[in-house]
Amino acid sequence: MIAGGRIQVNGETVCEQGIKVDPVQDDIRMDGRVVRRESKVVYILNKPPGVMCTNDDPQSRPLYRDLFPADAGRLFPVGRLDCMSEGLLLVTNDGDLAHRLMHPRYGFHKTYLARTPDRVTAEQMKRMEQGVEEGGERLRALRVRRERGAGPGTRLRIVLGEGRNRHIRRMFKALGLRIDRLKRVKLGPLVLGGLPQGSWRELRPQELRQLQVSSHQRDA
Repeated sequence: MIAGGRIQVNGETVCEQGIKVDPVQDDIRMDGRVVRRESKVVYILNKPPGVMCTNDDPQSRPLYRDLFPADAGRLFPVGRLDCMSEGLLLVTNDGDLAHRLMHPRYGFHKTYLARTPDRVTAEQMKRMEQGVEEGGERLRALRVRRERGAGPGTRLRIVLGEGRNRHIRRMFKALGLRIDRLKRVKLGPLVLGGLPQGSWRELRPQELRQLQVSSHQRDA
């Protein structure tokens, strides 16, 4: 198409490969017709356990992408939840935004509900906040609080300031604790709320503004 002179950017015919354009600011046309700009959207997904946060899987396990319509276009998960974890996952078609929000600089706090069949002592909760060594890394939580709930075992609300690979699961393992359910319920200013498992929705304008404000504040 470029070799044939069919592409114009801001009124100029493009003759070279690799020219950089801004799809938001630049006027891009093919054969004189405006190329439709893909609107940028951000979704909240309530990821079920057993679903992968990747766009392909060699073991053919279910993917988060399978929960969206086939015509949703290219999507990017913002960060990840491990296969058996569930809850709030941000998904967007804006690759730049996904990269920005995943950068350690922004360090959005992440809140999880963890359920273990074991009895968790006050000393173990304190150690989670102080940090434990596992796999050559020091893993810690910003806050750990007990949650009320019916049935045996212990339920904890855990807030992380950083998210290392399988952070909470490894922290529990280092303390000799098991996890039988792990759910992310909050990411920065965004709350999962009552969104059904396996469902998704677009961010509301107010939520998108809150997310943008939070990320810009961390740039300051």
